Amino acid sequence: MHWLRTPTNKVCERDALLRDAMLKLGLLLNPIAGMGGPAALKGSDDSLTVAVARRLGIESKVRSRVDQFLAELARLDCLHQIDLYSSEGAMGVSAVDAGTGQWHRGFAISGDLNDSCVTTAKDTMLAAQSLLSLGVDLILFAGGDGTARDVCSVVGDTVPVLGLPSGVKMHSGVFATSPSSAAAVIHAMISGALVTVQLAEVRDIDESALKKGIVNSRIYGELRVPQFGNLVQQVKCAVLDQDELVANEIAAEVADHYDADVIYLVGAGRTTKALKDLWGGQGTLLGVDAFKEGSLIARDLNEPALYELVKNEPARLVISTTGGQGFLFGRGNQQLSARVLQAIGLSNIMIVSSRAKLHRLEKRPLLVDTGDNKMDQALCGYRTIITGYQDFVLYPVAHQ
Repeated sequence: MHWLRTPTNKVCERDALLRDAMLKLGLLLNPIAGMGGPAALKGSDDSLTVAVARRLGIESKVRSRVDQFLAELARLDCLHQIDLYSSEGAMGVSAVDAGTGQWHRGFAISGDLNDSCVTTAKDTMLAAQSLLSLGVDLILFAGGDGTARDVCSVVGDTVPVLGLPSGVKMHSGVFATSPSSAAAVIHAMISGALVTVQLAEVRDIDESALKKGIVNSRIYGELRVPQFGNLVQQVKCAVLDQDELVANEIAAEVADHYDADVIYLVGAGRTTKALKDLWGGQGTLLGVDAFKEGSLIARDLNEPALYELVKNEPARLVISTTGGQGFLFGRGNQQLSARVLQAIGLSNIMIVSSRAKLHRLEKRPLLVDTGDNKMDQALCGYRTIITGYQDFVLYPVAHQ
């Protein structure tokens, strides 16, 4: 271990008095997180998945997500009250990247990791252990459910942990709803707001089973997570039997108004699976499939394939929400990128959900987190939701 110090600006007297109360923030990055999403590979937990994604020209968006988080902290003018602790190389950020002007403590993980390396669960656990040994007040990790699981195995309930959503699945209840929301939670802590800390479940899904359409979710433990407003997402909920009955009515409503000249992209989930079953029964439960004239023409499409399919052809997208969390985009469907949505056209997005799923949101809005701020803002507003056969509601969509 070694210590790095960067030049600091003159600290005002008030900040000097607050020095002992500064937030010691540990930042941990999983540099391969999320790569399997645009590649329609359901996760990024193995080297083969990363290799396939890179051959498709897909790179992790972890760095850009962390940049958004740090930029929001700067906008909120609270970087000067944060002591940043982070690893060297690909799993951390430098003091220059962070722009904090504070001490930056660098430590090696396992050799000389760089952005081209495929990190492992062991690397994540070693990084988490190093942050614990440095006595941080809060660990912020950038990754998905697999990263949360690895952090949980080391940290347990010893210090609070918050996830910066950067993975594919993110079913656990430990993630902020967006990078800006993560910054807002930390700003609230620094500003003296009473930020609640609650135990939240860490869930993960067997990726090998997931690729076969089998959802096998397990609880791997709990983490202490800071909660403030609606800035931290809920645990993904299972769909009730009643929702499955309503899904057939929703499918009938969509099918009754289909256009034979249009390509229909149908997203993941049990609600949309009813429509896939109605149109031939060969669609995937967890992928984005393409239909034309009521027949399957392509299944489980990745981001490049989706864009090629719709960039010059009229298309509509049928998308449902994640149960309990209420996300439309950014959780498990990263192949629906901003450029794919732009090519489809926002007016051609059909949102479907049972009323029961919307009620379980307890008046919270549906959420979008595509990673593209302009697209997220365009998606916001009150949207018509198909909730049954000839049954519709208006419901808010927001980005945090």
